[in-house]
Amino acid sequence: MMRRVGIDDGRGFLLLTILLVTTPLHAGSDENIDRLIDRKPVRRAATWLETEVLDPALAPLSDLQAHLKEEHHLDIGAAWSLFLQAASGSHDDDELAASNFDVFGRWRPIEGGALGFQVRDRRNLNEVSSADFAAAIDSLWRTTDTQTEGAFTALIQLWWQQRLLDGRVVVTAGKIDQSSYFNSNRFADSDDTMFMSRPLASNPTRAFPGNGLGVAVVVTPDDHWYFGVGAGDANGSATTSGFNSVGDGDLFKVAEFGWTPQFEELGPGNYRFTINHTDATSGTDENTALSFSADQDLGPHWGAFVRYGTNEREVTSIAQIVAAGVVYRGPFGFEHDVAGLGIIWGDPTSGSRRHQAGVELFYRAQISPSMQLSPGVQFLFNPADSSDGDPVVVFGLRTRIRF
Repeated sequence: MMRRVGIDDGRGFLLLTILLVTTPLHAGSDENIDRLIDRKPVRRAATWLETEVLDPALAPLSDLQAHLKEEHHLDIGAAWSLFLQAASGSHDDDELAASNFDVFGRWRPIEGGALGFQVRDRRNLNEVSSADFAAAIDSLWRTTDTQTEGAFTALIQLWWQQRLLDGRVVVTAGKIDQSSYFNSNRFADSDDTMFMSRPLASNPTRAFPGNGLGVAVVVTPDDHWYFGVGAGDANGSATTSGFNSVGDGDLFKVAEFGWTPQFEELGPGNYRFTINHTDATSGTDENTALSFSADQDLGPHWGAFVRYGTNEREVTSIAQIVAAGVVYRGPFGFEHDVAGLGIIWGDPTSGSRRHQAGVELFYRAQISPSMQLSPGVQFLFNPADSSDGDPVVVFGLRTRIRF
């Protein structure tokens, strides 16, 4: 039986409306800085609103960005984001609101070399974290990929990247996010711009560490395949600056093989096979995870993806995860809009919990060159910790402003 929507006499919808008007939406997991830089405001002809919104006020900043790029080889940008969710049922902690403000940049002082950085300020707009929200609705997984436990301001990425042999070898070293380089997916890799639930935005079984001192090396012998290896601090943190835990000596290691075909009628595809191993730390046992991630264009508009992950130890709450779905790019003639449908099945590590399934739908609308608005809904079937197995519905609203 579907539970009633518990929004406490309109309180939650009022909060939703106020926050939407006053604040933009939640940025997802730490993304590859090249991807953040390249995701610039789009052409006005491709947006919903013909009238200018925010863009005149941002014009001086755009001029400064163009000057820094042309004169100093410095690309710099920012994004201000907010993520809102409300669940069906009469639960405590059934509303979630968090915001991020990111400043990121890439400086190219020499041929083939670049210095990248990302600074993040996170604020929780109520006292409910993403983990609290998942627990309140008895879910096996978080309904957003980003952990929102605690506010912070930190330098979360700082690295040097060197391209060698005409870009066939790329070495990145510093405070890095390993998920930016391994086990990614074009259509299901960021709750900032695509799906919001964790299994559709990342892989909850792989147990990657937070951002820490590390290195990633990707070798591309030709245009159809690549391999990569990485290593780093197993105790890294995505919420603090510096390398405070590197002295513990606990290591994370990862290797990946990828096939990148180009089908004549379909378009490009990416098929990734990943294995990672993490030493025992003060907070978790030694473990090894296996993952598969694939995305494939199905013509100019449609795309499909699939993800599988498993971990040999009970270091995560999910022993196995399967996720798949489709996206459609450019609906209704808006070339930068995206619609998506994803399905999930999760096997818990604990035998006392239920197998859980889920479905997510979202629509990302490019409202103006700098602003996106993404409503979405998630259906959770047979929630893992539910006593009766009744389904839960999670309504989400995401906005994002890119400077």
